[in-house]
Amino acid sequence: MASVITVQAAEHPIKSVTVFKSSKAEVVRTFSLSFSKGQNKVLIRGLPSTIDTDSVRVSGLGEARLFDVVCTVGSSKAASYASDSSSEIIRTLIVRKLALESERATREQESQLLLKYAQTLSGEHVTPTQMGQFLESYVERERNSLNARAELSEKIVELNRQIEAEQHKTSSKQGTANGQVDIVIAADEDTNAELKLTYIVSGAQWKPIYELHATTENGKPSSCVTLHYRARVKQSTGEDWTNAALTLSTIASDTIVRRIPQLRTITMRPKAPFTLFGQAPAFGRPMNVNVAQSGPRFGASAAPFVH
Repeated sequence: MASVITVQAAEHPIKSVTVFKSSKAEVVRTFSLSFSKGQNKVLIRGLPSTIDTDSVRVSGLGEARLFDVVCTVGSSKAASYASDSSSEIIRTLIVRKLALESERATREQESQLLLKYAQTLSGEHVTPTQMGQFLESYVERERNSLNARAELSEKIVELNRQIEAEQHKTSSKQGTANGQVDIVIAADEDTNAELKLTYIVSGAQWKPIYELHATTENGKPSSCVTLHYRARVKQSTGEDWTNAALTLSTIASDTIVRRIPQLRTITMRPKAPFTLFGQAPAFGRPMNVNVAQSGPRFGASAAPFVH
């Protein structure tokens, strides 16, 4: 039975990114994995939806052997139901927040009911000793209720912060991550490997920016100027490129991804032999016909009649 390893791409660093002249980039990710003896199936989830499914390459397996690599892009609706998706994380946090708010409301109602009961007591119904015992119990219960409500309020505040942080992360990230790669690897023994995944994504671009700086001295222009060469990078791949080694390339990405050309069908037939008046030649060979002796060729003008 194959050992299944499920990996979330966002939990592993991006080693390097090369942004090409066109709106594509080459991304290199690394995964520190442990393989069991026999067949292993690695499921990498949370890759960009703009991934080129034909560009995926796997390396760095060490003694292990690569059997198969399949890259697909799932639907955004199915991906939103995943436990690690932003929408599902926010939904779970909101459910926990509502549960804490309900518990806090119950504590408040309990305190109000106890207070209303205390207001109904009078000296005609209870003795001073009983009143003292009730007050001690009331104060203790109210103290516990206040502490519980304060603790619940603190948890609610923390959940609100987590929800805001997750919403900010979602709003600042452009693009979706519905891509997935399934890798089948065989190992002769238990081993560790630094799996390297390389792929091409679209939705990334860069353009050069030039800044010319000059200063004046006493109203006179300076004898020299400085030229600053910068670049503006924009990407909507759904990935976080923080701390990744970034390379800006002036070549087109079309030279990186090549596909097998589709061959067109060409039908070849033997050339039909020449025939006279639509008749097949005798014995499979063209007939030698003396047109001058046999009369004019069909369709040609006849010689004029001479008296």
